[in-house]
Amino acid sequence: MVDNSFHTLTLELDTGTVKIKFRPDLAPNHVQRIGELAKNPDTREVRLAELTSFGWDRFFIFKPGTKREEICDFIGAKRPNCGRVIRYEFVPATHVALVFGLGSQLTHTELHALANGRFNLPPSDRGYPKEAAVFKLRRALAGTEQELWLEPQ
Repeated sequence: MVDNSFHTLTLELDTGTVKIKFRPDLAPNHVQRIGELAKNPDTREVRLAELTSFGWDRFFIFKPGTKREEICDFIGAKRPNCGRVIRYEFVPATHVALVFGLGSQLTHTELHALANGRFNLPPSDRGYPKEAAVFKLRRALAGTEQELWLEPQ
């Protein structure tokens, strides 16, 4: 019997073959959950590991305007496989891209709306370890709008 509960994408990288199992049944809305928590006035911190149910040990953040090719080069994915993983030409101005990895494998990528919280992290070539993915929620007024900031603990 074939297990159709996930889809597998195979990437041929310079460092070897990577198989990515997409599990929409496990991780369909973790970015939405970040936004729900961030907008809840009772929330003081967001623990990213508690919102995800796929395997990962580090994550990367790509700023608005980052082109798909830049993300693919950074993670070492070759065309045309990269286009199957990163399905947008560039990160929209209102979002950041969250890219999760486990060991040498890419395990998940998703666009995160800045309205659901802005990550206040310095750039990192190595990504951020899962243990560091605990964020204090800070609310700030920007004119008449409230901005939400996710700051490392």
